[in-house]
Amino acid sequence: MGVPRPIGESIIIQPKDVVPSSPDMEVIGVCNPGGALFQNDYTEKFYLLLRVIEKTKLKFPDYVAFPRAIPRNKYNVRWEWERIGRDADIRGGSALIKTELEEKIRPTYISHFRLAESQDGINFKISEKPTFFPQEKYEEFGIEDARITKFEEPINIEGEFYKFLITYVACSEEEDVCTAFAVTNDFKTFVRLPKNNPNIIFFAPCKDVVLFPKKFLNPRTGRNEFVALIRPSGNARYMVPSIGLSYSDNLIQWGDHKLFIKGDEKGHVGAGPQPIRCKQGWLIIDHQHRHNPDGTKEYVGRCYLVDLGNPLKILKKSNEFLEPHMNLSTKSLVDNVTFPSAAIIKDNKIFIYTGEEDVATAVHIYDLQEFLDFLNPV
Repeated sequence: MGVPRPIGESIIIQPKDVVPSSPDMEVIGVCNPGGALFQNDYTEKFYLLLRVIEKTKLKFPDYVAFPRAIPRNKYNVRWEWERIGRDADIRGGSALIKTELEEKIRPTYISHFRLAESQDGINFKISEKPTFFPQEKYEEFGIEDARITKFEEPINIEGEFYKFLITYVACSEEEDVCTAFAVTNDFKTFVRLPKNNPNIIFFAPCKDVVLFPKKFLNPRTGRNEFVALIRPSGNARYMVPSIGLSYSDNLIQWGDHKLFIKGDEKGHVGAGPQPIRCKQGWLIIDHQHRHNPDGTKEYVGRCYLVDLGNPLKILKKSNEFLEPHMNLSTKSLVDNVTFPSAAIIKDNKIFIYTGEEDVATAVHIYDLQEFLDFLNPV
């Protein structure tokens, strides 16, 4: 079949819709949300954890500001200043710091997560204050790109049961760009893992980590274990960055790594939203950093159907179905990007949420059966 036609598609959240975390900050992007359905005593809602990107409003001639989150019980950011030309040069959205022996990148913006709630998956009420924000040393340059897994059965972590696990990118001077985990039941209080000694889970440069909502049999150990899709990206570049699959019996130590979806000559790949159970299998949506013949690059979305009992067995796959095409009213931070990061099935529809050029959040709504029919057997 051809590319499925969405029954609804629009930009739903922009920087102007988000209250800055402090008067001296401005929101420059709101994108790449994690998402899940949340059931309380009365109703079921769409929940998104939005990545909110901010920079300082303060400006001093010939200086550039770098943010650093200070660990406290509230969101607190200190801005450090370097002189342009003498100590630092601007490069894109980051600043290149010059030192005598090496060069170090420092961001000129910082991100936290903001909860957004909706009854219909389109019109969202956004929290006016940060919901989940940098508190640990390994998060000092910000947290980015949440993915949410709602487990089919609550998981036991040191005697406490949790329904939701959040994987996210943590950025810092000491740990670089890594992946960390947190759990929650209500999206008001969060517990970072390991529970009594929070730390990174996947070391740099491993990103785009998402978990299946149930355990699978590990062929080597013979145990039912958690399974994650990961995207390691080695500096040697002997291979195109690809999606791998890893097993763990405790969510902390991961191993038995296997190649799952290989990047190719078109570009690298990474996992998008959490895998979603359908009658036919697990639906997995990824993104590809595609290199076009004219020399341009863009992020696009594809999908796969995986066997319900064997996460390594791909049954069907699609061509690209998401491409950058939304009309933005805000200047982009990264051109030609549509980044699928959340997907929710409700009322026989699939709602796919994307970050658009790192500045806005969009929703793409498809008839579920038509969407599944779009996939071709491998």
